[in-house]
Amino acid sequence: MNVVPPNFRMAAERTYRDAAHLEDGKRLANADHLYGLAAECALKAILVGLGVIPPSGPPPKDFWRKHIDMVWSQYSACVSGQGHSSYLVASANPFAGWKADHRYEDDALFTSVRLRKHSAGALEAGLVLEQAILDGVVP
Repeated sequence: MNVVPPNFRMAAERTYRDAAHLEDGKRLANADHLYGLAAECALKAILVGLGVIPPSGPPPKDFWRKHIDMVWSQYSACVSGQGHSSYLVASANPFAGWKADHRYEDDALFTSVRLRKHSAGALEAGLVLEQAILDGVVP
């Protein structure tokens, strides 16, 4: 069985577009979830480009099966430790309260305030990814 390596860049771009589309349709719960996944994939794409995560096979333990609530801080520590300050994200983690399991929550818990925080974080991660693409770090 051939295992296809993850394409974090494509996943980041796709999930961000889908999140924005769902937000426009007032589907806050799924938009919120996808903004978290988009940010996670954007940061992981940069880490692949920087050689922190191998392009195929499982990522290092720090990033394996971890989502944006944990990846944001780990990413920041990793990137600053390697001297790549142009790829830093805000030190305050906008996804600190985000959990993958929130996809099972009642729709009423997904507020516009919560969504704005997560969409802003996803946008920031996406802009950093765009810079890494322009710099040739991420193909």
